Amino acid sequence: MKTVLVIEDKEIVRDAIQDWLEEEGFQAVGASNGTLGIRLAQEQVPDLILCDILMPGTDGYAVLTDLRQNPVTATIPFIFLSVKGTKADVRYGMELGADDYLTKPCTAKELISAVTSRLDRQAQIQAQSQQQLETLRNSIAFSLPHEFRTPLTGILTGADLLRVLANNPREVLEVANAIRESGERLYGLVKKFLLYVELEMMKRDSERLQELQMSSPWNPLEVLQSAALRIASRYNRERDLQFSLERAKIFLPEERLIRVVEELVDNACKFSDADTLIQITGVVNESMNETRYYIINIVNQSQGLTLEQISAIGAYVQFNRRQNEQQGTGLGLSITRRIVELYGGRLTVSSVLNGTTNIQVTLPATEP
Repeated sequence: MKTVLVIEDKEIVRDAIQDWLEEEGFQAVGASNGTLGIRLAQEQVPDLILCDILMPGTDGYAVLTDLRQNPVTATIPFIFLSVKGTKADVRYGMELGADDYLTKPCTAKELISAVTSRLDRQAQIQAQSQQQLETLRNSIAFSLPHEFRTPLTGILTGADLLRVLANNPREVLEVANAIRESGERLYGLVKKFLLYVELEMMKRDSERLQELQMSSPWNPLEVLQSAALRIASRYNRERDLQFSLERAKIFLPEERLIRVVEELVDNACKFSDADTLIQITGVVNESMNETRYYIINIVNQSQGLTLEQISAIGAYVQFNRRQNEQQGTGLGLSITRRIVELYGGRLTVSSVLNGTTNIQVTLPATEP
């Protein structure tokens, strides 16, 4: 049975609403003022809240603001019920975070319909979140053991070989190099996980976000090219890179741009054939509100991604791993997207199966 908290200072109205709800099979809890409503919401955590606006003391706006700031009550569906029914009133209520707005007087049918639709929507969101969590669990269970085990096995096996080959300097050097490679891979993996956690924490810090987006603008051309060439050299594909870059000034710091470019070019090299072009373009563009952006496109020929795969891009998700036998946890694109978003930009992916894949990074910019 779903519980609905009714916060209404007029007893006759509150009782009527509770009767309507109980007739439809809901458990209705009443609160005669905003302060009591906040306390009951925190104690009982109802499935939905109906709240009047014009109440003495703590009004409905203050109730919603308080509940949205508390992690326990922040996601409870919230419907305003008020005589204040102008467009400005409705807009203000929705801007505060209300899920719906009913104007008094309303019928029992209208109220029950609003409550039911919001609860159905909440159930859909919860089901989707549960599915995403299950996908995440499965991805972690599949990728992490392999990613940690492989370099550790290389290190341990190499150490054992060194004991046997102690009298053969040449073979000792080869084994030492293999140990070094495995250690670097493991170190890189740990750094990537730590960066992902750091970015997720920064996303929730509003003051830090404001500081990030006030970085000094700078010209990224040389750094962008050198980072791309450095990654391509690991695959002997420097000749496959084709640049077409306009000059601009961006706010994304140099070390963050390097990370973004390295991740995206690494993906382009992994998932495209040697001797096929990887085109990297950068153009300055202005939006309708005259905000200037620097748009970076990295385009390559690959097996491509489906729309479902593109929408599922996130941490620990790597596509077609069993077919491709690629190393990695799927963190790269997720980290890249988070970096770009933290600095006021966006990352989009478009792809055609067995055709062209284009990753576009849009960054706030200023005059060249």
